[in-house]
Amino acid sequence: RYLTPYRFLFDFAPGWDGVRTPGRLNTLTSLGLALLAGAGLCVLLRTARGRIGQRGATAVGLGLVAVILLEGLAPLSHPRVPPPPLAMRAEPPQLHLPAGFHDDLVYSYWSTAGFPAIVNGAGGIDPDPYDRLRKLVTEFPDERSVAALRKLGVRTVLVHQYRVGTSPSWQEVVEKPIRGLRLDRKVVDGVVVFRLR
Repeated sequence: RYLTPYRFLFDFAPGWDGVRTPGRLNTLTSLGLALLAGAGLCVLLRTARGRIGQRGATAVGLGLVAVILLEGLAPLSHPRVPPPPLAMRAEPPQLHLPAGFHDDLVYSYWSTAGFPAIVNGAGGIDPDPYDRLRKLVTEFPDERSVAALRKLGVRTVLVHQYRVGTSPSWQEVVEKPIRGLRLDRKVVDGVVVFRLR
């Protein structure tokens, strides 16, 4: 059982039980490479000191450090996340549709503005109940999906029309009949908002 260093550290070293995947051990690799780079710089400076003197070696060392620091000053590209729609101010708990890994990442990011309770979430794995719910609400609004959402305590369902792509079932959500489902429907800033009464 303890033949792997990761398992040994996970069980006995403080804090390692918080490292869920062995892939995160890349931190140690990065640290090792940084130490090797520092050792290499020391060897270069020692060699330079013998050939060009102390002042020359100091100038070379400062020049290398300046190059390393300047390399990180360039503007970094940053993905543009669309701002949260006004419909996010609807009553929580909320379910955002369409639901899927990439969509849920955006909804989770948007939820940081005020932290309304939302059903959506994204992680390394999908919990089975959430996966079942996502499959169940593909026909929303219908009797089964509305009953399941009521049972969960969801008060508002937001269908983001510009995220539906070419899916005909989501494009028809504005015209789909809701009679007898005890739902209110309105469109706010391109988002179809359903309030479960």
